[in-house]
Amino acid sequence: MKAERQQFQREQQERQPPPDTRTDEQVLGVSGDYSLAELKAARNAEVKRWNTSNMRHKPPHLIAQAEEEAKRINLAYERLVKKFR
Repeated sequence: MKAERQQFQREQQERQPPPDTRTDEQVLGVSGDYSLAELKAARNAEVKRWNTSNMRHKPPHLIAQAEEEAKRINLAYERLVKKFR
């Protein structure tokens, strides 16, 4: 039973997630007309939500998922902030 559970957990961790098809606005949770301040606030809220410091007791695959999401958030923010420059 233990070996089966470990095998299942390994298989779940090895599965590749589907590609992320969200737009930058969807990643940050903004839509329509938004200001630079609103964009910064949305980024900060998402970064706080996916902060890995709060995941000390979570499985490694969830921590890796949070790290990937943080990368997406920062990349989306960088692309959207260029509209204001």
